Amino acid sequence: MEFYVNQLFDKMIHDIEIIFEENEKIITSIELVIPLIQNTIKQLKKEFLSNDIEKAEDEIYFFKYVKPKFHSRLIYYIDLFQFEIQKPTGFIQEQIQYIREKSQSIQKFQAENKEFLTYYKSNASYLDQIYFTRGNEDFRIKLNHLCFESDPRFSTSHDYLLARFISNELLMEYYEEQIALLSNTNQKSIKTNKPILKWTSSKTNLIELVYALQEIGCFNNGDADIKVIASTFSSMFDIPLGDVYRTYLDLKSRNNPTKFLENLRDNLENRMLEDDL
Repeated sequence: MEFYVNQLFDKMIHDIEIIFEENEKIITSIELVIPLIQNTIKQLKKEFLSNDIEKAEDEIYFFKYVKPKFHSRLIYYIDLFQFEIQKPTGFIQEQIQYIREKSQSIQKFQAENKEFLTYYKSNASYLDQIYFTRGNEDFRIKLNHLCFESDPRFSTSHDYLLARFISNELLMEYYEEQIALLSNTNQKSIKTNKPILKWTSSKTNLIELVYALQEIGCFNNGDADIKVIASTFSSMFDIPLGDVYRTYLDLKSRNNPTKFLENLRDNLENRMLEDDL
């Protein structure tokens, strides 16, 4: 089942990337992404239920590491949709205040579930038998009252809460990036002539390259902001990159996050070898 799950997740992330590349409006993209993830989770559920899970450690692994990885994406995009729908369109400070209030709401939720959050953050396992196996809830322990999946064959007391934590981490990173972008809006726009070269690979590949170049400090002695670098490449190659940070989060979630960079290296090495023949 592990191979199937990895393939299923990679395909989901790939399809999400394609949707965002083909739609400039983030709300339109999210409206397409949510049913895609819901359908993927249905496939995951079908695969899980078709396998006879006999060992407790296998059941724990699925509900602690596999299912939350998928569900956290669904929760993330549902919350992101609400965030974008309700986001004010007026003054920058009003938008920043809105984002900070959203961040505070997440912090409050994390504080209310501090006990389990600490358990999760510390990589503890002594309560896994209770938290991540079906039908073994101990009501002397505070249970997760948020039931995202009502089917007892496909849910435990805490797998949804774990998925919520993961989603909250993604949302907090997104909020921080949005505040940084709004605070940086006074930077001068980069003006260039009509580009001679046009980027014909995917937006995702270009964003992977942009982050790699920033990470090794290729611009301004390592002080260049990712948004400025992305804007420069967008202007140079006449390609709108949209929300580069969201794409970066998707890259991190792939089983092979640096696929494009590895492809660059392999092809360059092959050319060098061919030149020596």
